[in-house]
Amino acid sequence: MRIRFLQEKLGPLEGWITEDPLEIAYLTGLILSQGTFVCTKDHAQIFVDGRYTSYAKQKSPIPIGSENPESFFKAGAVIGFDADKMSVARHAKLRPDVKWIASINLVSRLIKDPLEQQLMREAGILAAKGMAFCKAALHPGVSEKEIADDLDYFFKKEGGEGSAFESIIAFGENSAFPHHRSGLRRWKEGELVLIDIGATKARYQSDMTRTYLFDTKGELEKIYHIVDAAKKSALSICKPGTKIGDLDLAARTLIEKAGYGPLFCHGLGHGIGLEVHEFPSLKNKDPFKDIALEKGMVITIEPGIYKEGLGGVRLEDTILITDQGYENLTCHGL
Repeated sequence: MRIRFLQEKLGPLEGWITEDPLEIAYLTGLILSQGTFVCTKDHAQIFVDGRYTSYAKQKSPIPIGSENPESFFKAGAVIGFDADKMSVARHAKLRPDVKWIASINLVSRLIKDPLEQQLMREAGILAAKGMAFCKAALHPGVSEKEIADDLDYFFKKEGGEGSAFESIIAFGENSAFPHHRSGLRRWKEGELVLIDIGATKARYQSDMTRTYLFDTKGELEKIYHIVDAAKKSALSICKPGTKIGDLDLAARTLIEKAGYGPLFCHGLGHGIGLEVHEFPSLKNKDPFKDIALEKGMVITIEPGIYKEGLGGVRLEDTILITDQGYENLTCHGL
């Protein structure tokens, strides 16, 4: 079905080629470290080396090839490739008598089918369990890295494949860095903790962030309530038809009016699925701002405010767009 959908999207292209293992897995179900998928409007084939021949013969839904994949196309054919996934060096080696056209996002994973949605629900539940695990692991003297390392083992023990990305455990002022790397900083009772984690389940990802204030008051408490309101503002219009630009503005305008606009230094969120960061980015900028939400899209909503020397607050959930609104895949009581 996914291959047929790709073939129907070829338009003026006569064929398509990809060597990206993730795209190959999405199209064929084959888990490879190396291979080449090719198709025309009527045929598709997978090319693998000797390491995968037996495996592919057993599992592949399409014929297996062992010769040069580019021989699949006739001379002069107009063939597409994903310029975001193919290196310049590889492109330079492509067959010269074929017209190669850079085409981005032709293999679209934007809309998740029912099976994908269920796997992402499971990944979301696992992330929520991981968040509870992290919070319970907090005690004076524990380091950021200790919690992050233990979380990866927890995810595997609970039936996942591990963390979807390098977990962010940030204590105190470290939370002011949106992509802080968990280190040897040890927790002092009462200080702020930002936890940004995700789980992998059957190759599908989840992503969630919570910020815990504990005994922290003052400006950080004010910032927390602003970020929480911004997140709720965006979620309130998460439904089919809402443009991504409007979604970003729903959160960003509120933060700007509170006087913290420059400290919200990233997009509102991103698509998610087989990769943590997938198309589209949730920004009020081209080429994303006029894209409308559709049923079956899975995105993150994650506004944040970061004040260097003080700390930062980010709140994030992974959500599925439904007929009338959205389903939160990572809340589960947290």
